[in-house]
Amino acid sequence: MKIESSDNPGWAISIDIAETELADLEIPYHLTEYAPNDWYGIKVENQVFEAFGDPMKLEFLLKEFRRIAEGHTADSARVLT
Repeated sequence: MKIESSDNPGWAISIDIAETELADLEIPYHLTEYAPNDWYGIKVENQVFEAFGDPMKLEFLLKEFRRIAEGHTADSARVLT
C-alpha cells in the first residue's frame, strides 16, 4: 500500500491486489467532481487499486477500497462505472 500527498493538492493511494480475491477486478477510471476542491477518482487496473482525491478525501478513499473489497461482485464493480 502506498499513500502519497499530491501537488494538485490531494491524496493518491495505490494498493496492489495481485494474489488476492480481488486480482481479477477491473474498474475503469471514474472521476466524481462536485466542485474544484471536492473531488475523487477511483480505478482498478492491472491488479492495482488506485484512488485520488482532494485533501479531505483520505479517509473516504480508504473506506471506498474497503467497500469494494468487501462487496466484490460483478454488480459492485458496475456501481463505479
